[in-house]
Amino acid sequence: RSSWVTGVQTCALPIYERSRGQNESQACRCYQAAVAIKIRSKQGKCGERNFCTCQIDLESYMTNNNYFTNKVGIITGAAGFIGSHLTDKLLGLGSRIIGIDNCLTGKKKNLHSALKQTNFTFYQTDIIPEQALIPLLDKVRSTYGQIDFMAHLASPASPPLYQRYPCETYLVNSLATHNLLSWLKSQAPSARFLFASTSEVYGDPLVHPQKEDYWGNVNPNGVRSCYDESKRMGETIGGVFYRDFGLDVRIMRIFNTYGPRMDLQDGRILPQFIKQALAGEKLTIRSEEHTSELQSPSWIS
Repeated sequence: RSSWVTGVQTCALPIYERSRGQNESQACRCYQAAVAIKIRSKQGKCGERNFCTCQIDLESYMTNNNYFTNKVGIITGAAGFIGSHLTDKLLGLGSRIIGIDNCLTGKKKNLHSALKQTNFTFYQTDIIPEQALIPLLDKVRSTYGQIDFMAHLASPASPPLYQRYPCETYLVNSLATHNLLSWLKSQAPSARFLFASTSEVYGDPLVHPQKEDYWGNVNPNGVRSCYDESKRMGETIGGVFYRDFGLDVRIMRIFNTYGPRMDLQDGRILPQFIKQALAGEKLTIRSEEHTSELQSPSWIS
């Protein structure tokens, strides 16, 4: 079936693209071309709310603007909920995809379809240690030649899981991001790099809805800071490599996602609702935090 994403932060992917003088409508087109996931949301002027309000048929767009055909790309976190759907989509668009995931929170079964494709290769590897990452990237480049794009989605995203794995969470979003971009700078400087950020960069926001010029209200030493602050650090690293080294860095701030392949033990409100409904239980909202998770829900499939 078609892939849909709604509730994405206002054209947040090409934050740095827009600094080159693009307006928000143009930035939306950058979003489509970079991620290749269809976006459908409420009609209205782009930028009115904290999610993209453009009505976009990306299938039609990609028919005439398919950047990904015959391209070679690397997806970290490929066995995760979002990473696996992105993998399937890009394989369908004619890309050769190299998926990397240590399956700390991702599941290899999410790649059931992808593993049947001849243009997909999977490495179950931890990308945090540089001594493991760099030889793997060198091997991929020597095997397939030029790397055209890289999507860095590797990170626990469930609050219970990133609190269980705080060191892995802050390292994969900071150190691994730096090492990936450093490798691209030396080995594939023309490649596109996509960093999967989050609405959590705003922390406990005092402004609703949040726009890109809002810097947030984040506790740097709370139980969730291993995720929030490391995503902010990942954006910082991306900005440095864009401004100082001229790499094509793009960022998307993903809001509350749900859909097939999501773990019902995720801990967030939408999978909790689904779990309770399947069990015939009452649906519960425990806190204001849960209430905020109902804003801009993003369906991915």
